[in-house]
Amino acid sequence: MLCANCGSEIAYGTKFCPTCGSAVQQSPDEPQPLTRKRERSISRYVAFILFPLAAIIGAGVFIRYINPSVHQVIKDQPVVSAPQDYDSTMIT
Repeated sequence: MLCANCGSEIAYGTKFCPTCGSAVQQSPDEPQPLTRKRERSISRYVAFILFPLAAIIGAGVFIRYINPSVHQVIKDQPVVSAPQDYDSTMIT
């Protein structure tokens, strides 16, 4: 982009010419720079998606940790326990 007053090269998005100091009028066909407001809104959308997703995944891992699933073969095994009527006189 060129300055209309002095003809020096100007970067897009500047409001004043760095050489002569005159105000720069931007034409509608020139690309507009990404504003900070747009950058903030993008980061907010990312935060509103990633944080709940991480919380859901973390809750799932936590629940899986405190309540592990047991394979069906292990569930089918008989329960073995110590005798309830243990008498110490039985030991020789």
